[in-house]
Amino acid sequence: MKHVFWLQPGCIAGRCGPNLEPWDPVELYAHGIGAVISVNNAERVYPEEFSALGVRYKHVPLSDAAPPRPGDLELNLKQLPLAYEWVD
Repeated sequence: MKHVFWLQPGCIAGRCGPNLEPWDPVELYAHGIGAVISVNNAERVYPEEFSALGVRYKHVPLSDAAPPRPGDLELNLKQLPLAYEWVD
């Protein structure tokens, strides 16, 4: 699979969002991806495509600002536990 990197081999992977590099939910599923969490703005993500495959999907947006804007720290501190809980 292109653009996929393993954080925990065979268990947790990462990749850029489809707004930067298109992804194919069927290909992800075929390679064993059973759940996807989007932490960007979920642009070009179509949850119904994952649902049709039985792949779980969650959107937990984090700040995409670089450099950070006022309020980004608070947003991320609020959202990261939600993302962690869902992944766990």
